[in-house]
Amino acid sequence: MEGKKNLDLTSHREGVGLGINAKKTMFMSFNIDMECQLSLVDGTGIKRAITEAGKQDFKYLGAWIDNSAQDLRIRKAQAWSALNKMDKLWKSNLSRNIKTTLFQVTAEKVLTYGSDTWTLNKNLNKSLDGSYTRMLRKVLDVSWKQHITNKVLYGKLNSISQVIRKRRLMYAGHSFRQKQLQPVSELVLWEPNHGHRGKGCPKKTFVDILKSDTGCKNTQ
Repeated sequence: MEGKKNLDLTSHREGVGLGINAKKTMFMSFNIDMECQLSLVDGTGIKRAITEAGKQDFKYLGAWIDNSAQDLRIRKAQAWSALNKMDKLWKSNLSRNIKTTLFQVTAEKVLTYGSDTWTLNKNLNKSLDGSYTRMLRKVLDVSWKQHITNKVLYGKLNSISQVIRKRRLMYAGHSFRQKQLQPVSELVLWEPNHGHRGKGCPKKTFVDILKSDTGCKNTQ
């Protein structure tokens, strides 16, 4: 495309009974010209979701839409904050089961919020598991000087990367089962059949991660 293309949302929204408040609305574009613009019929423009770093992204319900690495950094910081607020509990004489249960329903929930759609590479998974291990040591009041192995430390708990993998597959399975009812299946499991990826090591897509999780060659 040459120049900027202006797309009118009015005719499309009226067809599905939606009202749009331009001041409260932002948009992101995928697989189309990044220079396109959206506007209402009266000419009011819709802003593109651009971060301070100049990248296209949007924070929705506490999670970043297009940057799993950034979302993960924020999640870890917020989980540590929640964990540190309960420091007295972790240093108390409560049983291991009570401590781990409290941990799982508080700080762990903060850490894994929105993780169903994360696209994590090996480095991000390693970083995530490392943070979770350090959190668990704090919860159980175990010093690194005690030289306790991770197998003993975790007990019956799974690594957080395994927990997220299970959540991701459950989400994908739910999307697949709704194939005839909701467009979410086409969005989540969409695989392009045109164009080609750039050279080097391109970012992994959500579908790439699902294929790695399951060993399948496609999502059908």
